[in-house]
Amino acid sequence: SDDMPIFNLKRYLPYAAILLVMLSLWFIFFSNNSNNTDLYNSYFEAYPNTEVSNTRSDMNDKSVIEEAFIAYDLEEYAKANELFDLALKISTSDYIQFYKAISLMELEQHKEALNLFESVNWSEAYKEKSMWFKSLCYVKLNQVKEAKKELTLLTEKGTFKNSEAIALLSKL
Repeated sequence: SDDMPIFNLKRYLPYAAILLVMLSLWFIFFSNNSNNTDLYNSYFEAYPNTEVSNTRSDMNDKSVIEEAFIAYDLEEYAKANELFDLALKISTSDYIQFYKAISLMELEQHKEALNLFESVNWSEAYKEKSMWFKSLCYVKLNQVKEAKKELTLLTEKGTFKNSEAIALLSKL
């Protein structure tokens, strides 16, 4: 019984292999996750307000829509989001929903923003813009397959953010 090995490597090999596979999967998942966050951060930029001119004239005379856009321009996205909700009770215009969705993205509420991007019937003025931001929501939420699909549709149109869409698509 003196020739019994103190440490039997063969007995531990399956456990080591399982551990190695688990660590590899963990690493792949989390590095992919942070990679998508980095991609999102390098491409996301709030869309500038092109709808409501915000001259800081008589503040008492502002409509809720104008107030929402003033908050948006001041990067007060939580306030803007609340005001866009009020504005949507007055008008369901897609531009209000678009800027509400961007505000939600700024507030890290990507699932809610994605729901808006998916549910609104966008006018031509906002169709491609919403596709771009929808694809960024997909990237942020690690829904790479959906992001690729949306970016491919956007690049086929070849207008809004075309070079960025092609570049982002190649990195996914």
